[in-house]
Amino acid sequence: MKVLLFVCSGNRGRSPAAQYLAQESADRQNLPIEVQSCGTNVRDHATPDIQLLTALPAAKSHVPTGLDEKIIQRADLILTMNRQHMQIVTTMVPSATNKTYCLYEYVEGTAKAVIDPGDFGQEDYEEFLEEMKRLVQLSLNKFTRA
Repeated sequence: MKVLLFVCSGNRGRSPAAQYLAQESADRQNLPIEVQSCGTNVRDHATPDIQLLTALPAAKSHVPTGLDEKIIQRADLILTMNRQHMQIVTTMVPSATNKTYCLYEYVEGTAKAVIDPGDFGQEDYEEFLEEMKRLVQLSLNKFTRA
C-alpha cells in the first residue's frame, strides 16, 4: 500500500482537509492508498479548525500531529501547502527531496501556495474546500499512475 502525506503548519486545517478528502476519494475508487497529514508547527492541545469539522464531519476524530522523520521516511509521496513546509521536510530528511512537492507544483507545475483558511468564515471555507477537492483529485490521479 502506498502512503501519501500532506503537510501544513498546524495540521488543523489545510493538510487534514486534504487528508480526509483524499482518503474518501481513494476508498471510493478502491485505491490501495493510506493518506496521512502532519504539521510542521503543531501546538500542544491543538484542535482542528471549526470550519473543517463543520464541512467534513469525518474529521471530528482528527488529532493534529507533528511532523517527524519516521512518517517522512514512510511516505511514498509528500505534498506540502507551501515552499517553507517543503524545505522543513527536506531539511529533516534530505533523502525525501525526490518525493516532496508543493501541492500546486505537483498538480499544476506552479509555485502557488495553498492559502491558509484558518480565519475564513464558513462560506469562504467551503470555497477553499472546493479548490482543495480539485487539487486532491488531480494529485491522486497522478500518484496512482506513477
